[in-house]
Amino acid sequence: MKIGFTFPLDYSGISTYARHLITELATYPDIELHLYTLLRRKKQLSEAFEHSTRFYYRNALPHDLMLGKHLEVVTKLIQDCIWLSESFKVDLIHHTNPLSMPQWVRNTVVTVHDVFPLYMKALPGIKETIERKQKAIFEESRLIFVPSEFVKKDISTRLSVPKEKMCVTYEAASSNFKRIEPDWNLLKKYDLKPETPFFFHIGRSDYRKNLERMVDAYFALPKNLKQQVSFVVAVNGDKTELYRAIAQGSARGEGGSVKVITDIPFEDLLNLYNAALGFMFVSIAEGFGIPLLEAMQCGCPVITSTETSLPEIAGDAALLANPYDTAAIANAMRQLIESPELREDLRKKGFERAKQFSWKKMAEETLNGYKRAMQS
Repeated sequence: MKIGFTFPLDYSGISTYARHLITELATYPDIELHLYTLLRRKKQLSEAFEHSTRFYYRNALPHDLMLGKHLEVVTKLIQDCIWLSESFKVDLIHHTNPLSMPQWVRNTVVTVHDVFPLYMKALPGIKETIERKQKAIFEESRLIFVPSEFVKKDISTRLSVPKEKMCVTYEAASSNFKRIEPDWNLLKKYDLKPETPFFFHIGRSDYRKNLERMVDAYFALPKNLKQQVSFVVAVNGDKTELYRAIAQGSARGEGGSVKVITDIPFEDLLNLYNAALGFMFVSIAEGFGIPLLEAMQCGCPVITSTETSLPEIAGDAALLANPYDTAAIANAMRQLIESPELREDLRKKGFERAKQFSWKKMAEETLNGYKRAMQS
């Protein structure tokens, strides 16, 4: 079986998904993997994976702006023609990012991680791109992989896509996230000490991550609890609204500390998960939510959202709070602070819940999807 792949050369969630999927599929002896990238990016792409005789690197695609902004539409037409030509060389082409979907190609499958940009605030241009490629993504593809039952239902309801055309393949956390004894010497750089417990959050600066409400909830805690527990936020992107929320909370004059950090290395992230009193992931909307499982595998109790896919992924292994209700979020934080028994219960349940997800299982389900798509 010959499968072509698009692979984003960045550190996004889509890249994490694609890297793990391709790595697992490379262990199957009857699969040949063709990885497509932009012109002159072959070396960079090959460095993302360990060498395998079943990998074929194809730097065949022109950059969107190869002919300049004014001729971008011409470049995209060239890209579509290249995809059409390449499609005859493989059994299927799997677009791990729907924004890369070409027109005309009939042996494609695609992963749609969510369709929130169609009805929620998103980065400029994403909604328009999805709408422009909607026919290619949802009609011309043979099969649509989605990361949760929620996304499957959301697409079916909003876009009238038949549920039988979609295949749920749950994602997972890397096995590198595990329980360790926190290295407090390493965490000194963040002014963290064993005697000062803290909540932790990691994510990008995005409306859907709901970070400002989580900060508001922290500052809504009773004064004595804020003085005992801090909140560490690891975030990349525009922090204007975050700093506004911190300033408003600090203006109450009741204490509390929110530490903002960026670009943390993996070793630091692993130690933060293991050292934290609890992990905050009370998003407004998520298609899956890999950080939930990362925290659970590290034995960190989780507070998450009642919305979208998050209850489906968390099961009974997390405290759930309405992401639009600051008081509800604060109440969940207070429960976690005041009850060591609750923290231990969630820690044990989190370990067991995380075991139900694996990249190997996801790859097996994806392979079954390929076979189904090839028969259609």
